[in-house]
Parts: sequence; structure tokens; C-alpha cells
Amino acid sequence: VEQRPQRGAHRSLYQSTRMSASKLKFGLNLPAKKANQPPLPSSRQQQSAAGVSALFAQSMEDEAADDEQGRRGQFRRMVQTQAGRQKRHEEEHQKMLEVDPTIFSYDDIYDNISSQQRAEADKQLKRQQQEERAAEEAAGKKKAKPKSRYIESLQRVSQRRQMEQEIIEERNLKREQERDAELYADKDKFITSAYKKKLEERRQLERELAMQDARDTHNEVTKKENLTDFHSHLLKHNLASRHVQPPPAKPATDDTPP
Repeated sequence: VEQRPQRGAHRSLYQSTRMSASKLKFGLNLPAKKANQPPLPSSRQQQSAAGVSALFAQSMEDEAADDEQGRRGQFRRMVQTQAGRQKRHEEEHQKMLEVDPTIFSYDDIYDNISSQQRAEADKQLKRQQQEERAAEEAAGKKKAKPKSRYIESLQRVSQRRQMEQEIIEERNLKREQERDAELYADKDKFITSAYKKKLEERRQLERELAMQDARDTHNEVTKKENLTDFHSHLLKHNLASRHVQPPPAKPATDDTPP
């Protein structure tokens, strides 16, 4: 089946052909020039442009060469300056070594100082330990001294009680002996050596206890920290002596006759 073109398509084609034919003019039809297209340069202009570019390139090369020479000169001056500075440093270093050969021996000097400091610290630590040990020994002696005094006082009290018990027993025995004296008046009396020794030890103990009591009584007054206690002690003794009543006076007798 042959397909026929539609009526609208023929009409659009006809209109486009008609519009293009209306734009053409009678005679020679030349193509229109583009408005924005620049004109082509001439040969003289091209030669002048080439000369300008060559001159510009030459000036750029000259500037690059000048910059390279400037950089080389600057680098050369910097090297010379550093060399002169290094030489001065070496000369100063040599002069310092001539004055003091150990001026740059930092490690050796630090080691010596550190060893001296450590030795001094060890000495100080030992001294401190000795002082602490001496203080502890002194404190131990001070603590041990009251303890020994306390033990001695307990021993004296125990000895005193034992002696008092023995005295009581001896008095009771003496009463019994007095009661039995009438029965054994004609008999000889014998005392053993052990009993004699015991009596002598008791008399010696009595004397020691009496002396110790006297010292304790004296120390109670003289070892007071404040004079107020001492004066109060004297005051008490004075008051006690005043309370002792004197013996009554004898009444006066009148011998004259009434």
C-alpha cells in the first residue's frame, strides 16, 4: 500500500521555499561579509610584529641572564660571608681554648659536679640518719629512765611491806618468848648464824629505806617547777607548827599568908 504524504507537510515545504526565494535579488548574488571577523594583517604588519616579538624575546632572555647572574653573585657573597663568620668563630674558639682548655668539656664538668653533689647528698643523708639515731637513743633513754625509777619505787614499796610484815611477826614472836621466858629462864638461848644474817640484812634495809624516804621528801620540795608550790609547802609546815599547842603554864602560887 503506498503511503501518501499528508497535506500539512506539503504546505510547510512550500512556504519555506517561497521565503528563501523572496530573499534573493535579481542579478549577481554575493555572500555577505561577517561583521565581527577582523581584517587580515598585511605582510608589512606581519614583519613588524615578528620584529617586536623577537625584541621582546631578546629582552626576556637578557633579563633572565641578569637574574641568573644576580642570583649567582648573591650566592657567592653569602658563601663568602659564611666562610668569614666560620673563620672568626674558629679563631674565637682557639682563643678560648688557650685561656681555659676545659672550657668546652661540658660532659666532664657535669659529671664532676654531679658526682660531687651526689657525694654531698650522701654525706648529708648519713649525717641526718646519725642525728635521728642519736635522737631515738636519747628518747629511749629518757623513756627507760622513768621506767627504771618506777620499777625501783615498786621494789622499795615491796621491800617496805615485807619488812613491816617481818617486824609484825617478830613482835608476835617476842611476846610469845616473853610469855615463855618464865618456863625457860634457866635454859641457854641459841641464835643461828642464818637468823643473825637475816637480822643484819633487815637492819641494813631499814637504814636504806629511811635514807631514801629522806631524799624523796627533800626532792618533793626542791624539784618543784614553780615557787608557789614551795611557798605553799612552807606555809603548810608553818601552820602545822602553829597548831601545836604549847604546854599549859603552871598557875602562880601565892606563898604569902592570907
